[in-house]
Amino acid sequence: MLFNQALPTGLKTAKSQFALSDSEGEGKIMTTSIGQGDTLVSPIHMAMIASAICNDGVLCKPYIADHIENEAGTVVRRFDKQEYGKLLSKEDTQRIRSLMEAVTDYGTGSALSGRGYDVAGKTGSAEYNEDKDSHGWFVGYAQDGEKEIAIAVIVEDGGSGSSSAVPVAGEVFDAYFDE
Repeated sequence: MLFNQALPTGLKTAKSQFALSDSEGEGKIMTTSIGQGDTLVSPIHMAMIASAICNDGVLCKPYIADHIENEAGTVVRRFDKQEYGKLLSKEDTQRIRSLMEAVTDYGTGSALSGRGYDVAGKTGSAEYNEDKDSHGWFVGYAQDGEKEIAIAVIVEDGGSGSSSAVPVAGEVFDAYFDE
């Protein structure tokens, strides 16, 4: 999943880190599995994983814009997807996709349902101090026909992802799909 290595992007990013050995106890395994403990991940890395899930397990190199228009609205340059490689099997992708769809259909990301395009994602919170203050997260993707977008939103000191990051993701998705 591209942890502990450079990401395939021309963008400057922090390295995501995941450390877990076979001799770890159950407590460490559980906290690591939900992204706590010693797990560190960058938003761009999470958006890349979400895009691979949207793309049947195939990771494409991230890019900032899919096209450039001039002031008259004419497309003057288009950027095409470039595949990096397969991160997940199709079966694993389908299982994860189903869980992410449940989050946005009737879970903590349900504010994103019913918008005229398909959405899947995961909310979260990341504690950053001993007082258990947290940053709000949303990671996911949206699709409408051939048009698709992956996103990672982090709201510093936002608390829960459902209250802080989901509304931001909704605004980005709506703007992308012109809703």
